[in-house]
Amino acid sequence: MTSAMTGIWIGFIAAGLVFVCGYALLLQPHERALRIATSRVVNAFGEADSVRWVRAVGVVMMLGGLGIGIGALAGLLNNVTILLPY
Repeated sequence: MTSAMTGIWIGFIAAGLVFVCGYALLLQPHERALRIATSRVVNAFGEADSVRWVRAVGVVMMLGGLGIGIGALAGLLNNVTILLPY
C-alpha cells in the first residue's frame, strides 16, 4: 500500500473518531454536560446556555468528522483506477 493510501485510511479513522466523539457529546445527560463545561462558563452564561454550547460543540465535531470523511473519500477516489469497459 502506498503512502497516499495509508494517509487516506488514517483520514477515515480520524473522521470516524471525531464523529463518534461529537455524537457522544450529544448523548450526555444535562448534569454531565454541565460538568464538561467549566464552572466559569456555567457561572457566566448559565446552565441552559452552557448545555446548548456543549451540544453545539458536539454538532460541530460531527460535521467536521463528516467533512474529513468526505475529503478522505475524495482522496480515495482520486487514487483508485476504475476499469470500465467501453
